[in-house]
Amino acid sequence: MLASIRNFFIFFLPNGGEKMKKLIILLCLFVVTALLIAQTVPDTFRNERGPNENAGIRFDLDATTYGNQNDTTMSAPAVGDYIRVDVYAINVHNLDTYEFEVLYNQNQLDYITATATNPITYEQNILTTNGGTALGWMIDSSTSGVLSLAYTLAGTDTLEAPEGEGLIADILFQVLSTIGDSLTFGDVYFYDSFGVMDIITDKGIAIIPGSVSVDNSEFDSIFKEIKLGNYPNPFNPTTNIAFSLSEANHVTLEVYNIKGQKVKKLVDETLPAGNHTIIWNGTDLNNKPVASGIYFYKLKSGKFVSTKKMVLIK
Repeated sequence: MLASIRNFFIFFLPNGGEKMKKLIILLCLFVVTALLIAQTVPDTFRNERGPNENAGIRFDLDATTYGNQNDTTMSAPAVGDYIRVDVYAINVHNLDTYEFEVLYNQNQLDYITATATNPITYEQNILTTNGGTALGWMIDSSTSGVLSLAYTLAGTDTLEAPEGEGLIADILFQVLSTIGDSLTFGDVYFYDSFGVMDIITDKGIAIIPGSVSVDNSEFDSIFKEIKLGNYPNPFNPTTNIAFSLSEANHVTLEVYNIKGQKVKKLVDETLPAGNHTIIWNGTDLNNKPVASGIYFYKLKSGKFVSTKKMVLIK
């Protein structure tokens, strides 16, 4: 192939253009070499996707039981109660390093501590399940309402990199108020033993209910700015989710199932001040009807974040 290209340029270039001929030949050599290298690059690197493209991350509110119980809701806690939350990575492959953010309402919860293992059940971290040694346990709580955590395996032995599902953090909060809200994930990154990073989009949610409603006079003043509710509830097949804004702001409104999996994104845009009503027709991200059961809708606007429960009955 290279010889054919070389002969083509030599034939058509005029006499005396030896320097130009050499330049063209070198250019052809460079192009062919680049093409050969591109053919040998694994799809993982070429498509910028790694083995954890379809991995996920979940909360488990039953941190006193060994293993992921997929418990994402609880009874309304009292002020002063402690809430222990386990975080699990799911469907991982060749996991070497992870970093993720937990988002919480600082008016509802106070962060106390976080560990790489569960001190109650003695469940080990997923990174050490294959005999590897993990290091660099990092916790950053300097940003209000955001907890950043990271951990990595020592070395790059692929035999030590775990597969499947396992614990990646145990977090302890203390309840500050009777506000009901949720725990969600911010940025989540998983790396394999070769340093290939995947941005994780399959992220769960956990509901920490409160004992007062948005209309309650004891509710913190910041949350009086937005009133949130849905009607009818229970419903079939549609429900109206209504809220009011005291000022224009960017709003996201999302629906989650009882497992904390996102079902539908209803709003993600800037809305003007005033009353708004969004209709959910009981369908998922693929516009397919969802099953009967309990669902949660989460509204975020500026500093305001609130989650409420609704029931679909067919």
